[in-house]
Amino acid sequence: RDVLAADVIVIADSDNWSTDIPSLTVSLRGLADCVVEVATLDHGLHSGMWGGVVPDALTVLVRLLASLHDDDGNVAVDGLHETDVAGRDFPDYTPERVRSDTGLLDGVGEIGSGSVAQRLWAKPAITVIGIDTTPIARASNTLIAQARAKVSMRV
Repeated sequence: RDVLAADVIVIADSDNWSTDIPSLTVSLRGLADCVVEVATLDHGLHSGMWGGVVPDALTVLVRLLASLHDDDGNVAVDGLHETDVAGRDFPDYTPERVRSDTGLLDGVGEIGSGSVAQRLWAKPAITVIGIDTTPIARASNTLIAQARAKVSMRV
């Protein structure tokens, strides 16, 4: 461990706030990801026979994933908290710049509360980055027996 110890780590994989403002990144959120799998049945069932009686895995998974955020889009997982940023001076990031920098579509609003800078650099973020289930082209009136999602978390 002593041989690998470092006083400084340089990471070149982050954006500059602006090409006009010299800056130094002093902290980054870490990344953890996982695959969540839900199985409710040992095989698919005809929804006309069993729909409304037994749960299908995709509905359970979607409800579980929805519970990761509150109604405003803030992370709602107990134990995940905002990094203490007292005394830090964040640059102003306007809603117009968010829309322009991200390609956010008309009629779609931002999620979460707090300043954009706080949401980018101090608050946790959870994103569903993939789902495995029956493709629409092969979907039939069947209760889905299992479904999976890959979830990414920035803390």
